[in-house]
Amino acid sequence: MDDPRLELVLVDASQKRMSFCAWAIAELGLGDRAEVWTGRAESFAHDPTRRGAYDIVVARGFGPPAITVECAAALLRTDGWCVISEPPERRPWPDEVPELGLVRRDGLDGVAVYVRVGAVEERFPRPSNLQKRAPLFAL
Repeated sequence: MDDPRLELVLVDASQKRMSFCAWAIAELGLGDRAEVWTGRAESFAHDPTRRGAYDIVVARGFGPPAITVECAAALLRTDGWCVISEPPERRPWPDEVPELGLVRRDGLDGVAVYVRVGAVEERFPRPSNLQKRAPLFAL
C-alpha cells in the first residue's frame, strides 16, 4: 500500500471479522486510508455515498457468483473492475450480465473479472433472500 491514492473499504457482516480487520488496520498504520464497514453488502451498495463510487471491487469467499456480481456492480464506477476469486474448478461465467451493466474480461485461472460498461438499475442489489431465490444467472 505504498500508493497514497489507494484507499480501502473492507465490508463484511461479521462483527468478529471486522473487529480483527480494524485491529489490523490500526497495527499497520493504515487508518488514514482504510476503513471497515460492518453490515450486509446489499445495504452498503444502496448507500448513496458508496453507490458507483469505486474503481475496483475485490471479492473472496463472498458467496455464489450471481450474488457476488449483483452486490459488486452497484458499487462500481463506469469502467470499474470487479475481480472475484473463485473455486479452483473453472466455471463458465456468463460473458455479460446486462441487468448490471457488466461484461466479462479475460482473467487468470481462478479469477473472474468483469468491467462495468453500462448502467445498474436502482433496484440492484436486491435483498439477499430474493437474490438466493431468483439469481440472475446460474453456473
